[in-house]
Amino acid sequence: MAAITGKGPSARHEIFYLGQSTVGAVRIDDYKFRLNDQPAAVTLGRLAGAALLALGVACWLAQGDVQSRAARGLVAAMLLYNFAAVALFAFAGIGLGLVGIVLWPAVGLHAAMTTWCITHLRRKS
Repeated sequence: MAAITGKGPSARHEIFYLGQSTVGAVRIDDYKFRLNDQPAAVTLGRLAGAALLALGVACWLAQGDVQSRAARGLVAAMLLYNFAAVALFAFAGIGLGLVGIVLWPAVGLHAAMTTWCITHLRRKS
C-alpha cells in the first residue's frame, strides 16, 4: 500500500507498459525505455512485416507446385517462422510475464502450423 500512495518503495523491479498488441515501454527500476517512439524499433517491425508478407506471397504463388524443391523450401521457411513465433510468444508469456487476450491462442495457432509444416516436409513425393 505504501508504494501506491507514494510513501514507500515498490516491490517491482520492472514494469511493462502495453499498448494494444505491442509493448510500448519498459520501466526497470528508475529507468524507462520507450519502444514505440524508437524509429529503429518501428523500422525493424515494419521490415519483419514486409518479410512475412513476401513469404506469404511466395507461398501463394507456389500453391499449385506441390512437391517441387522450391515449394519444399517455402514450407521449410514457414516452419522456421512458425517455430520462432512459438518460442518468442511462449517466452513473452512465461519468461517476461506478458499477458494478452490473443497471446496463447497465437502460440497454439503457430504450434499447429509448425506441426503441419513438419508433417508436410516428412511426406514422400
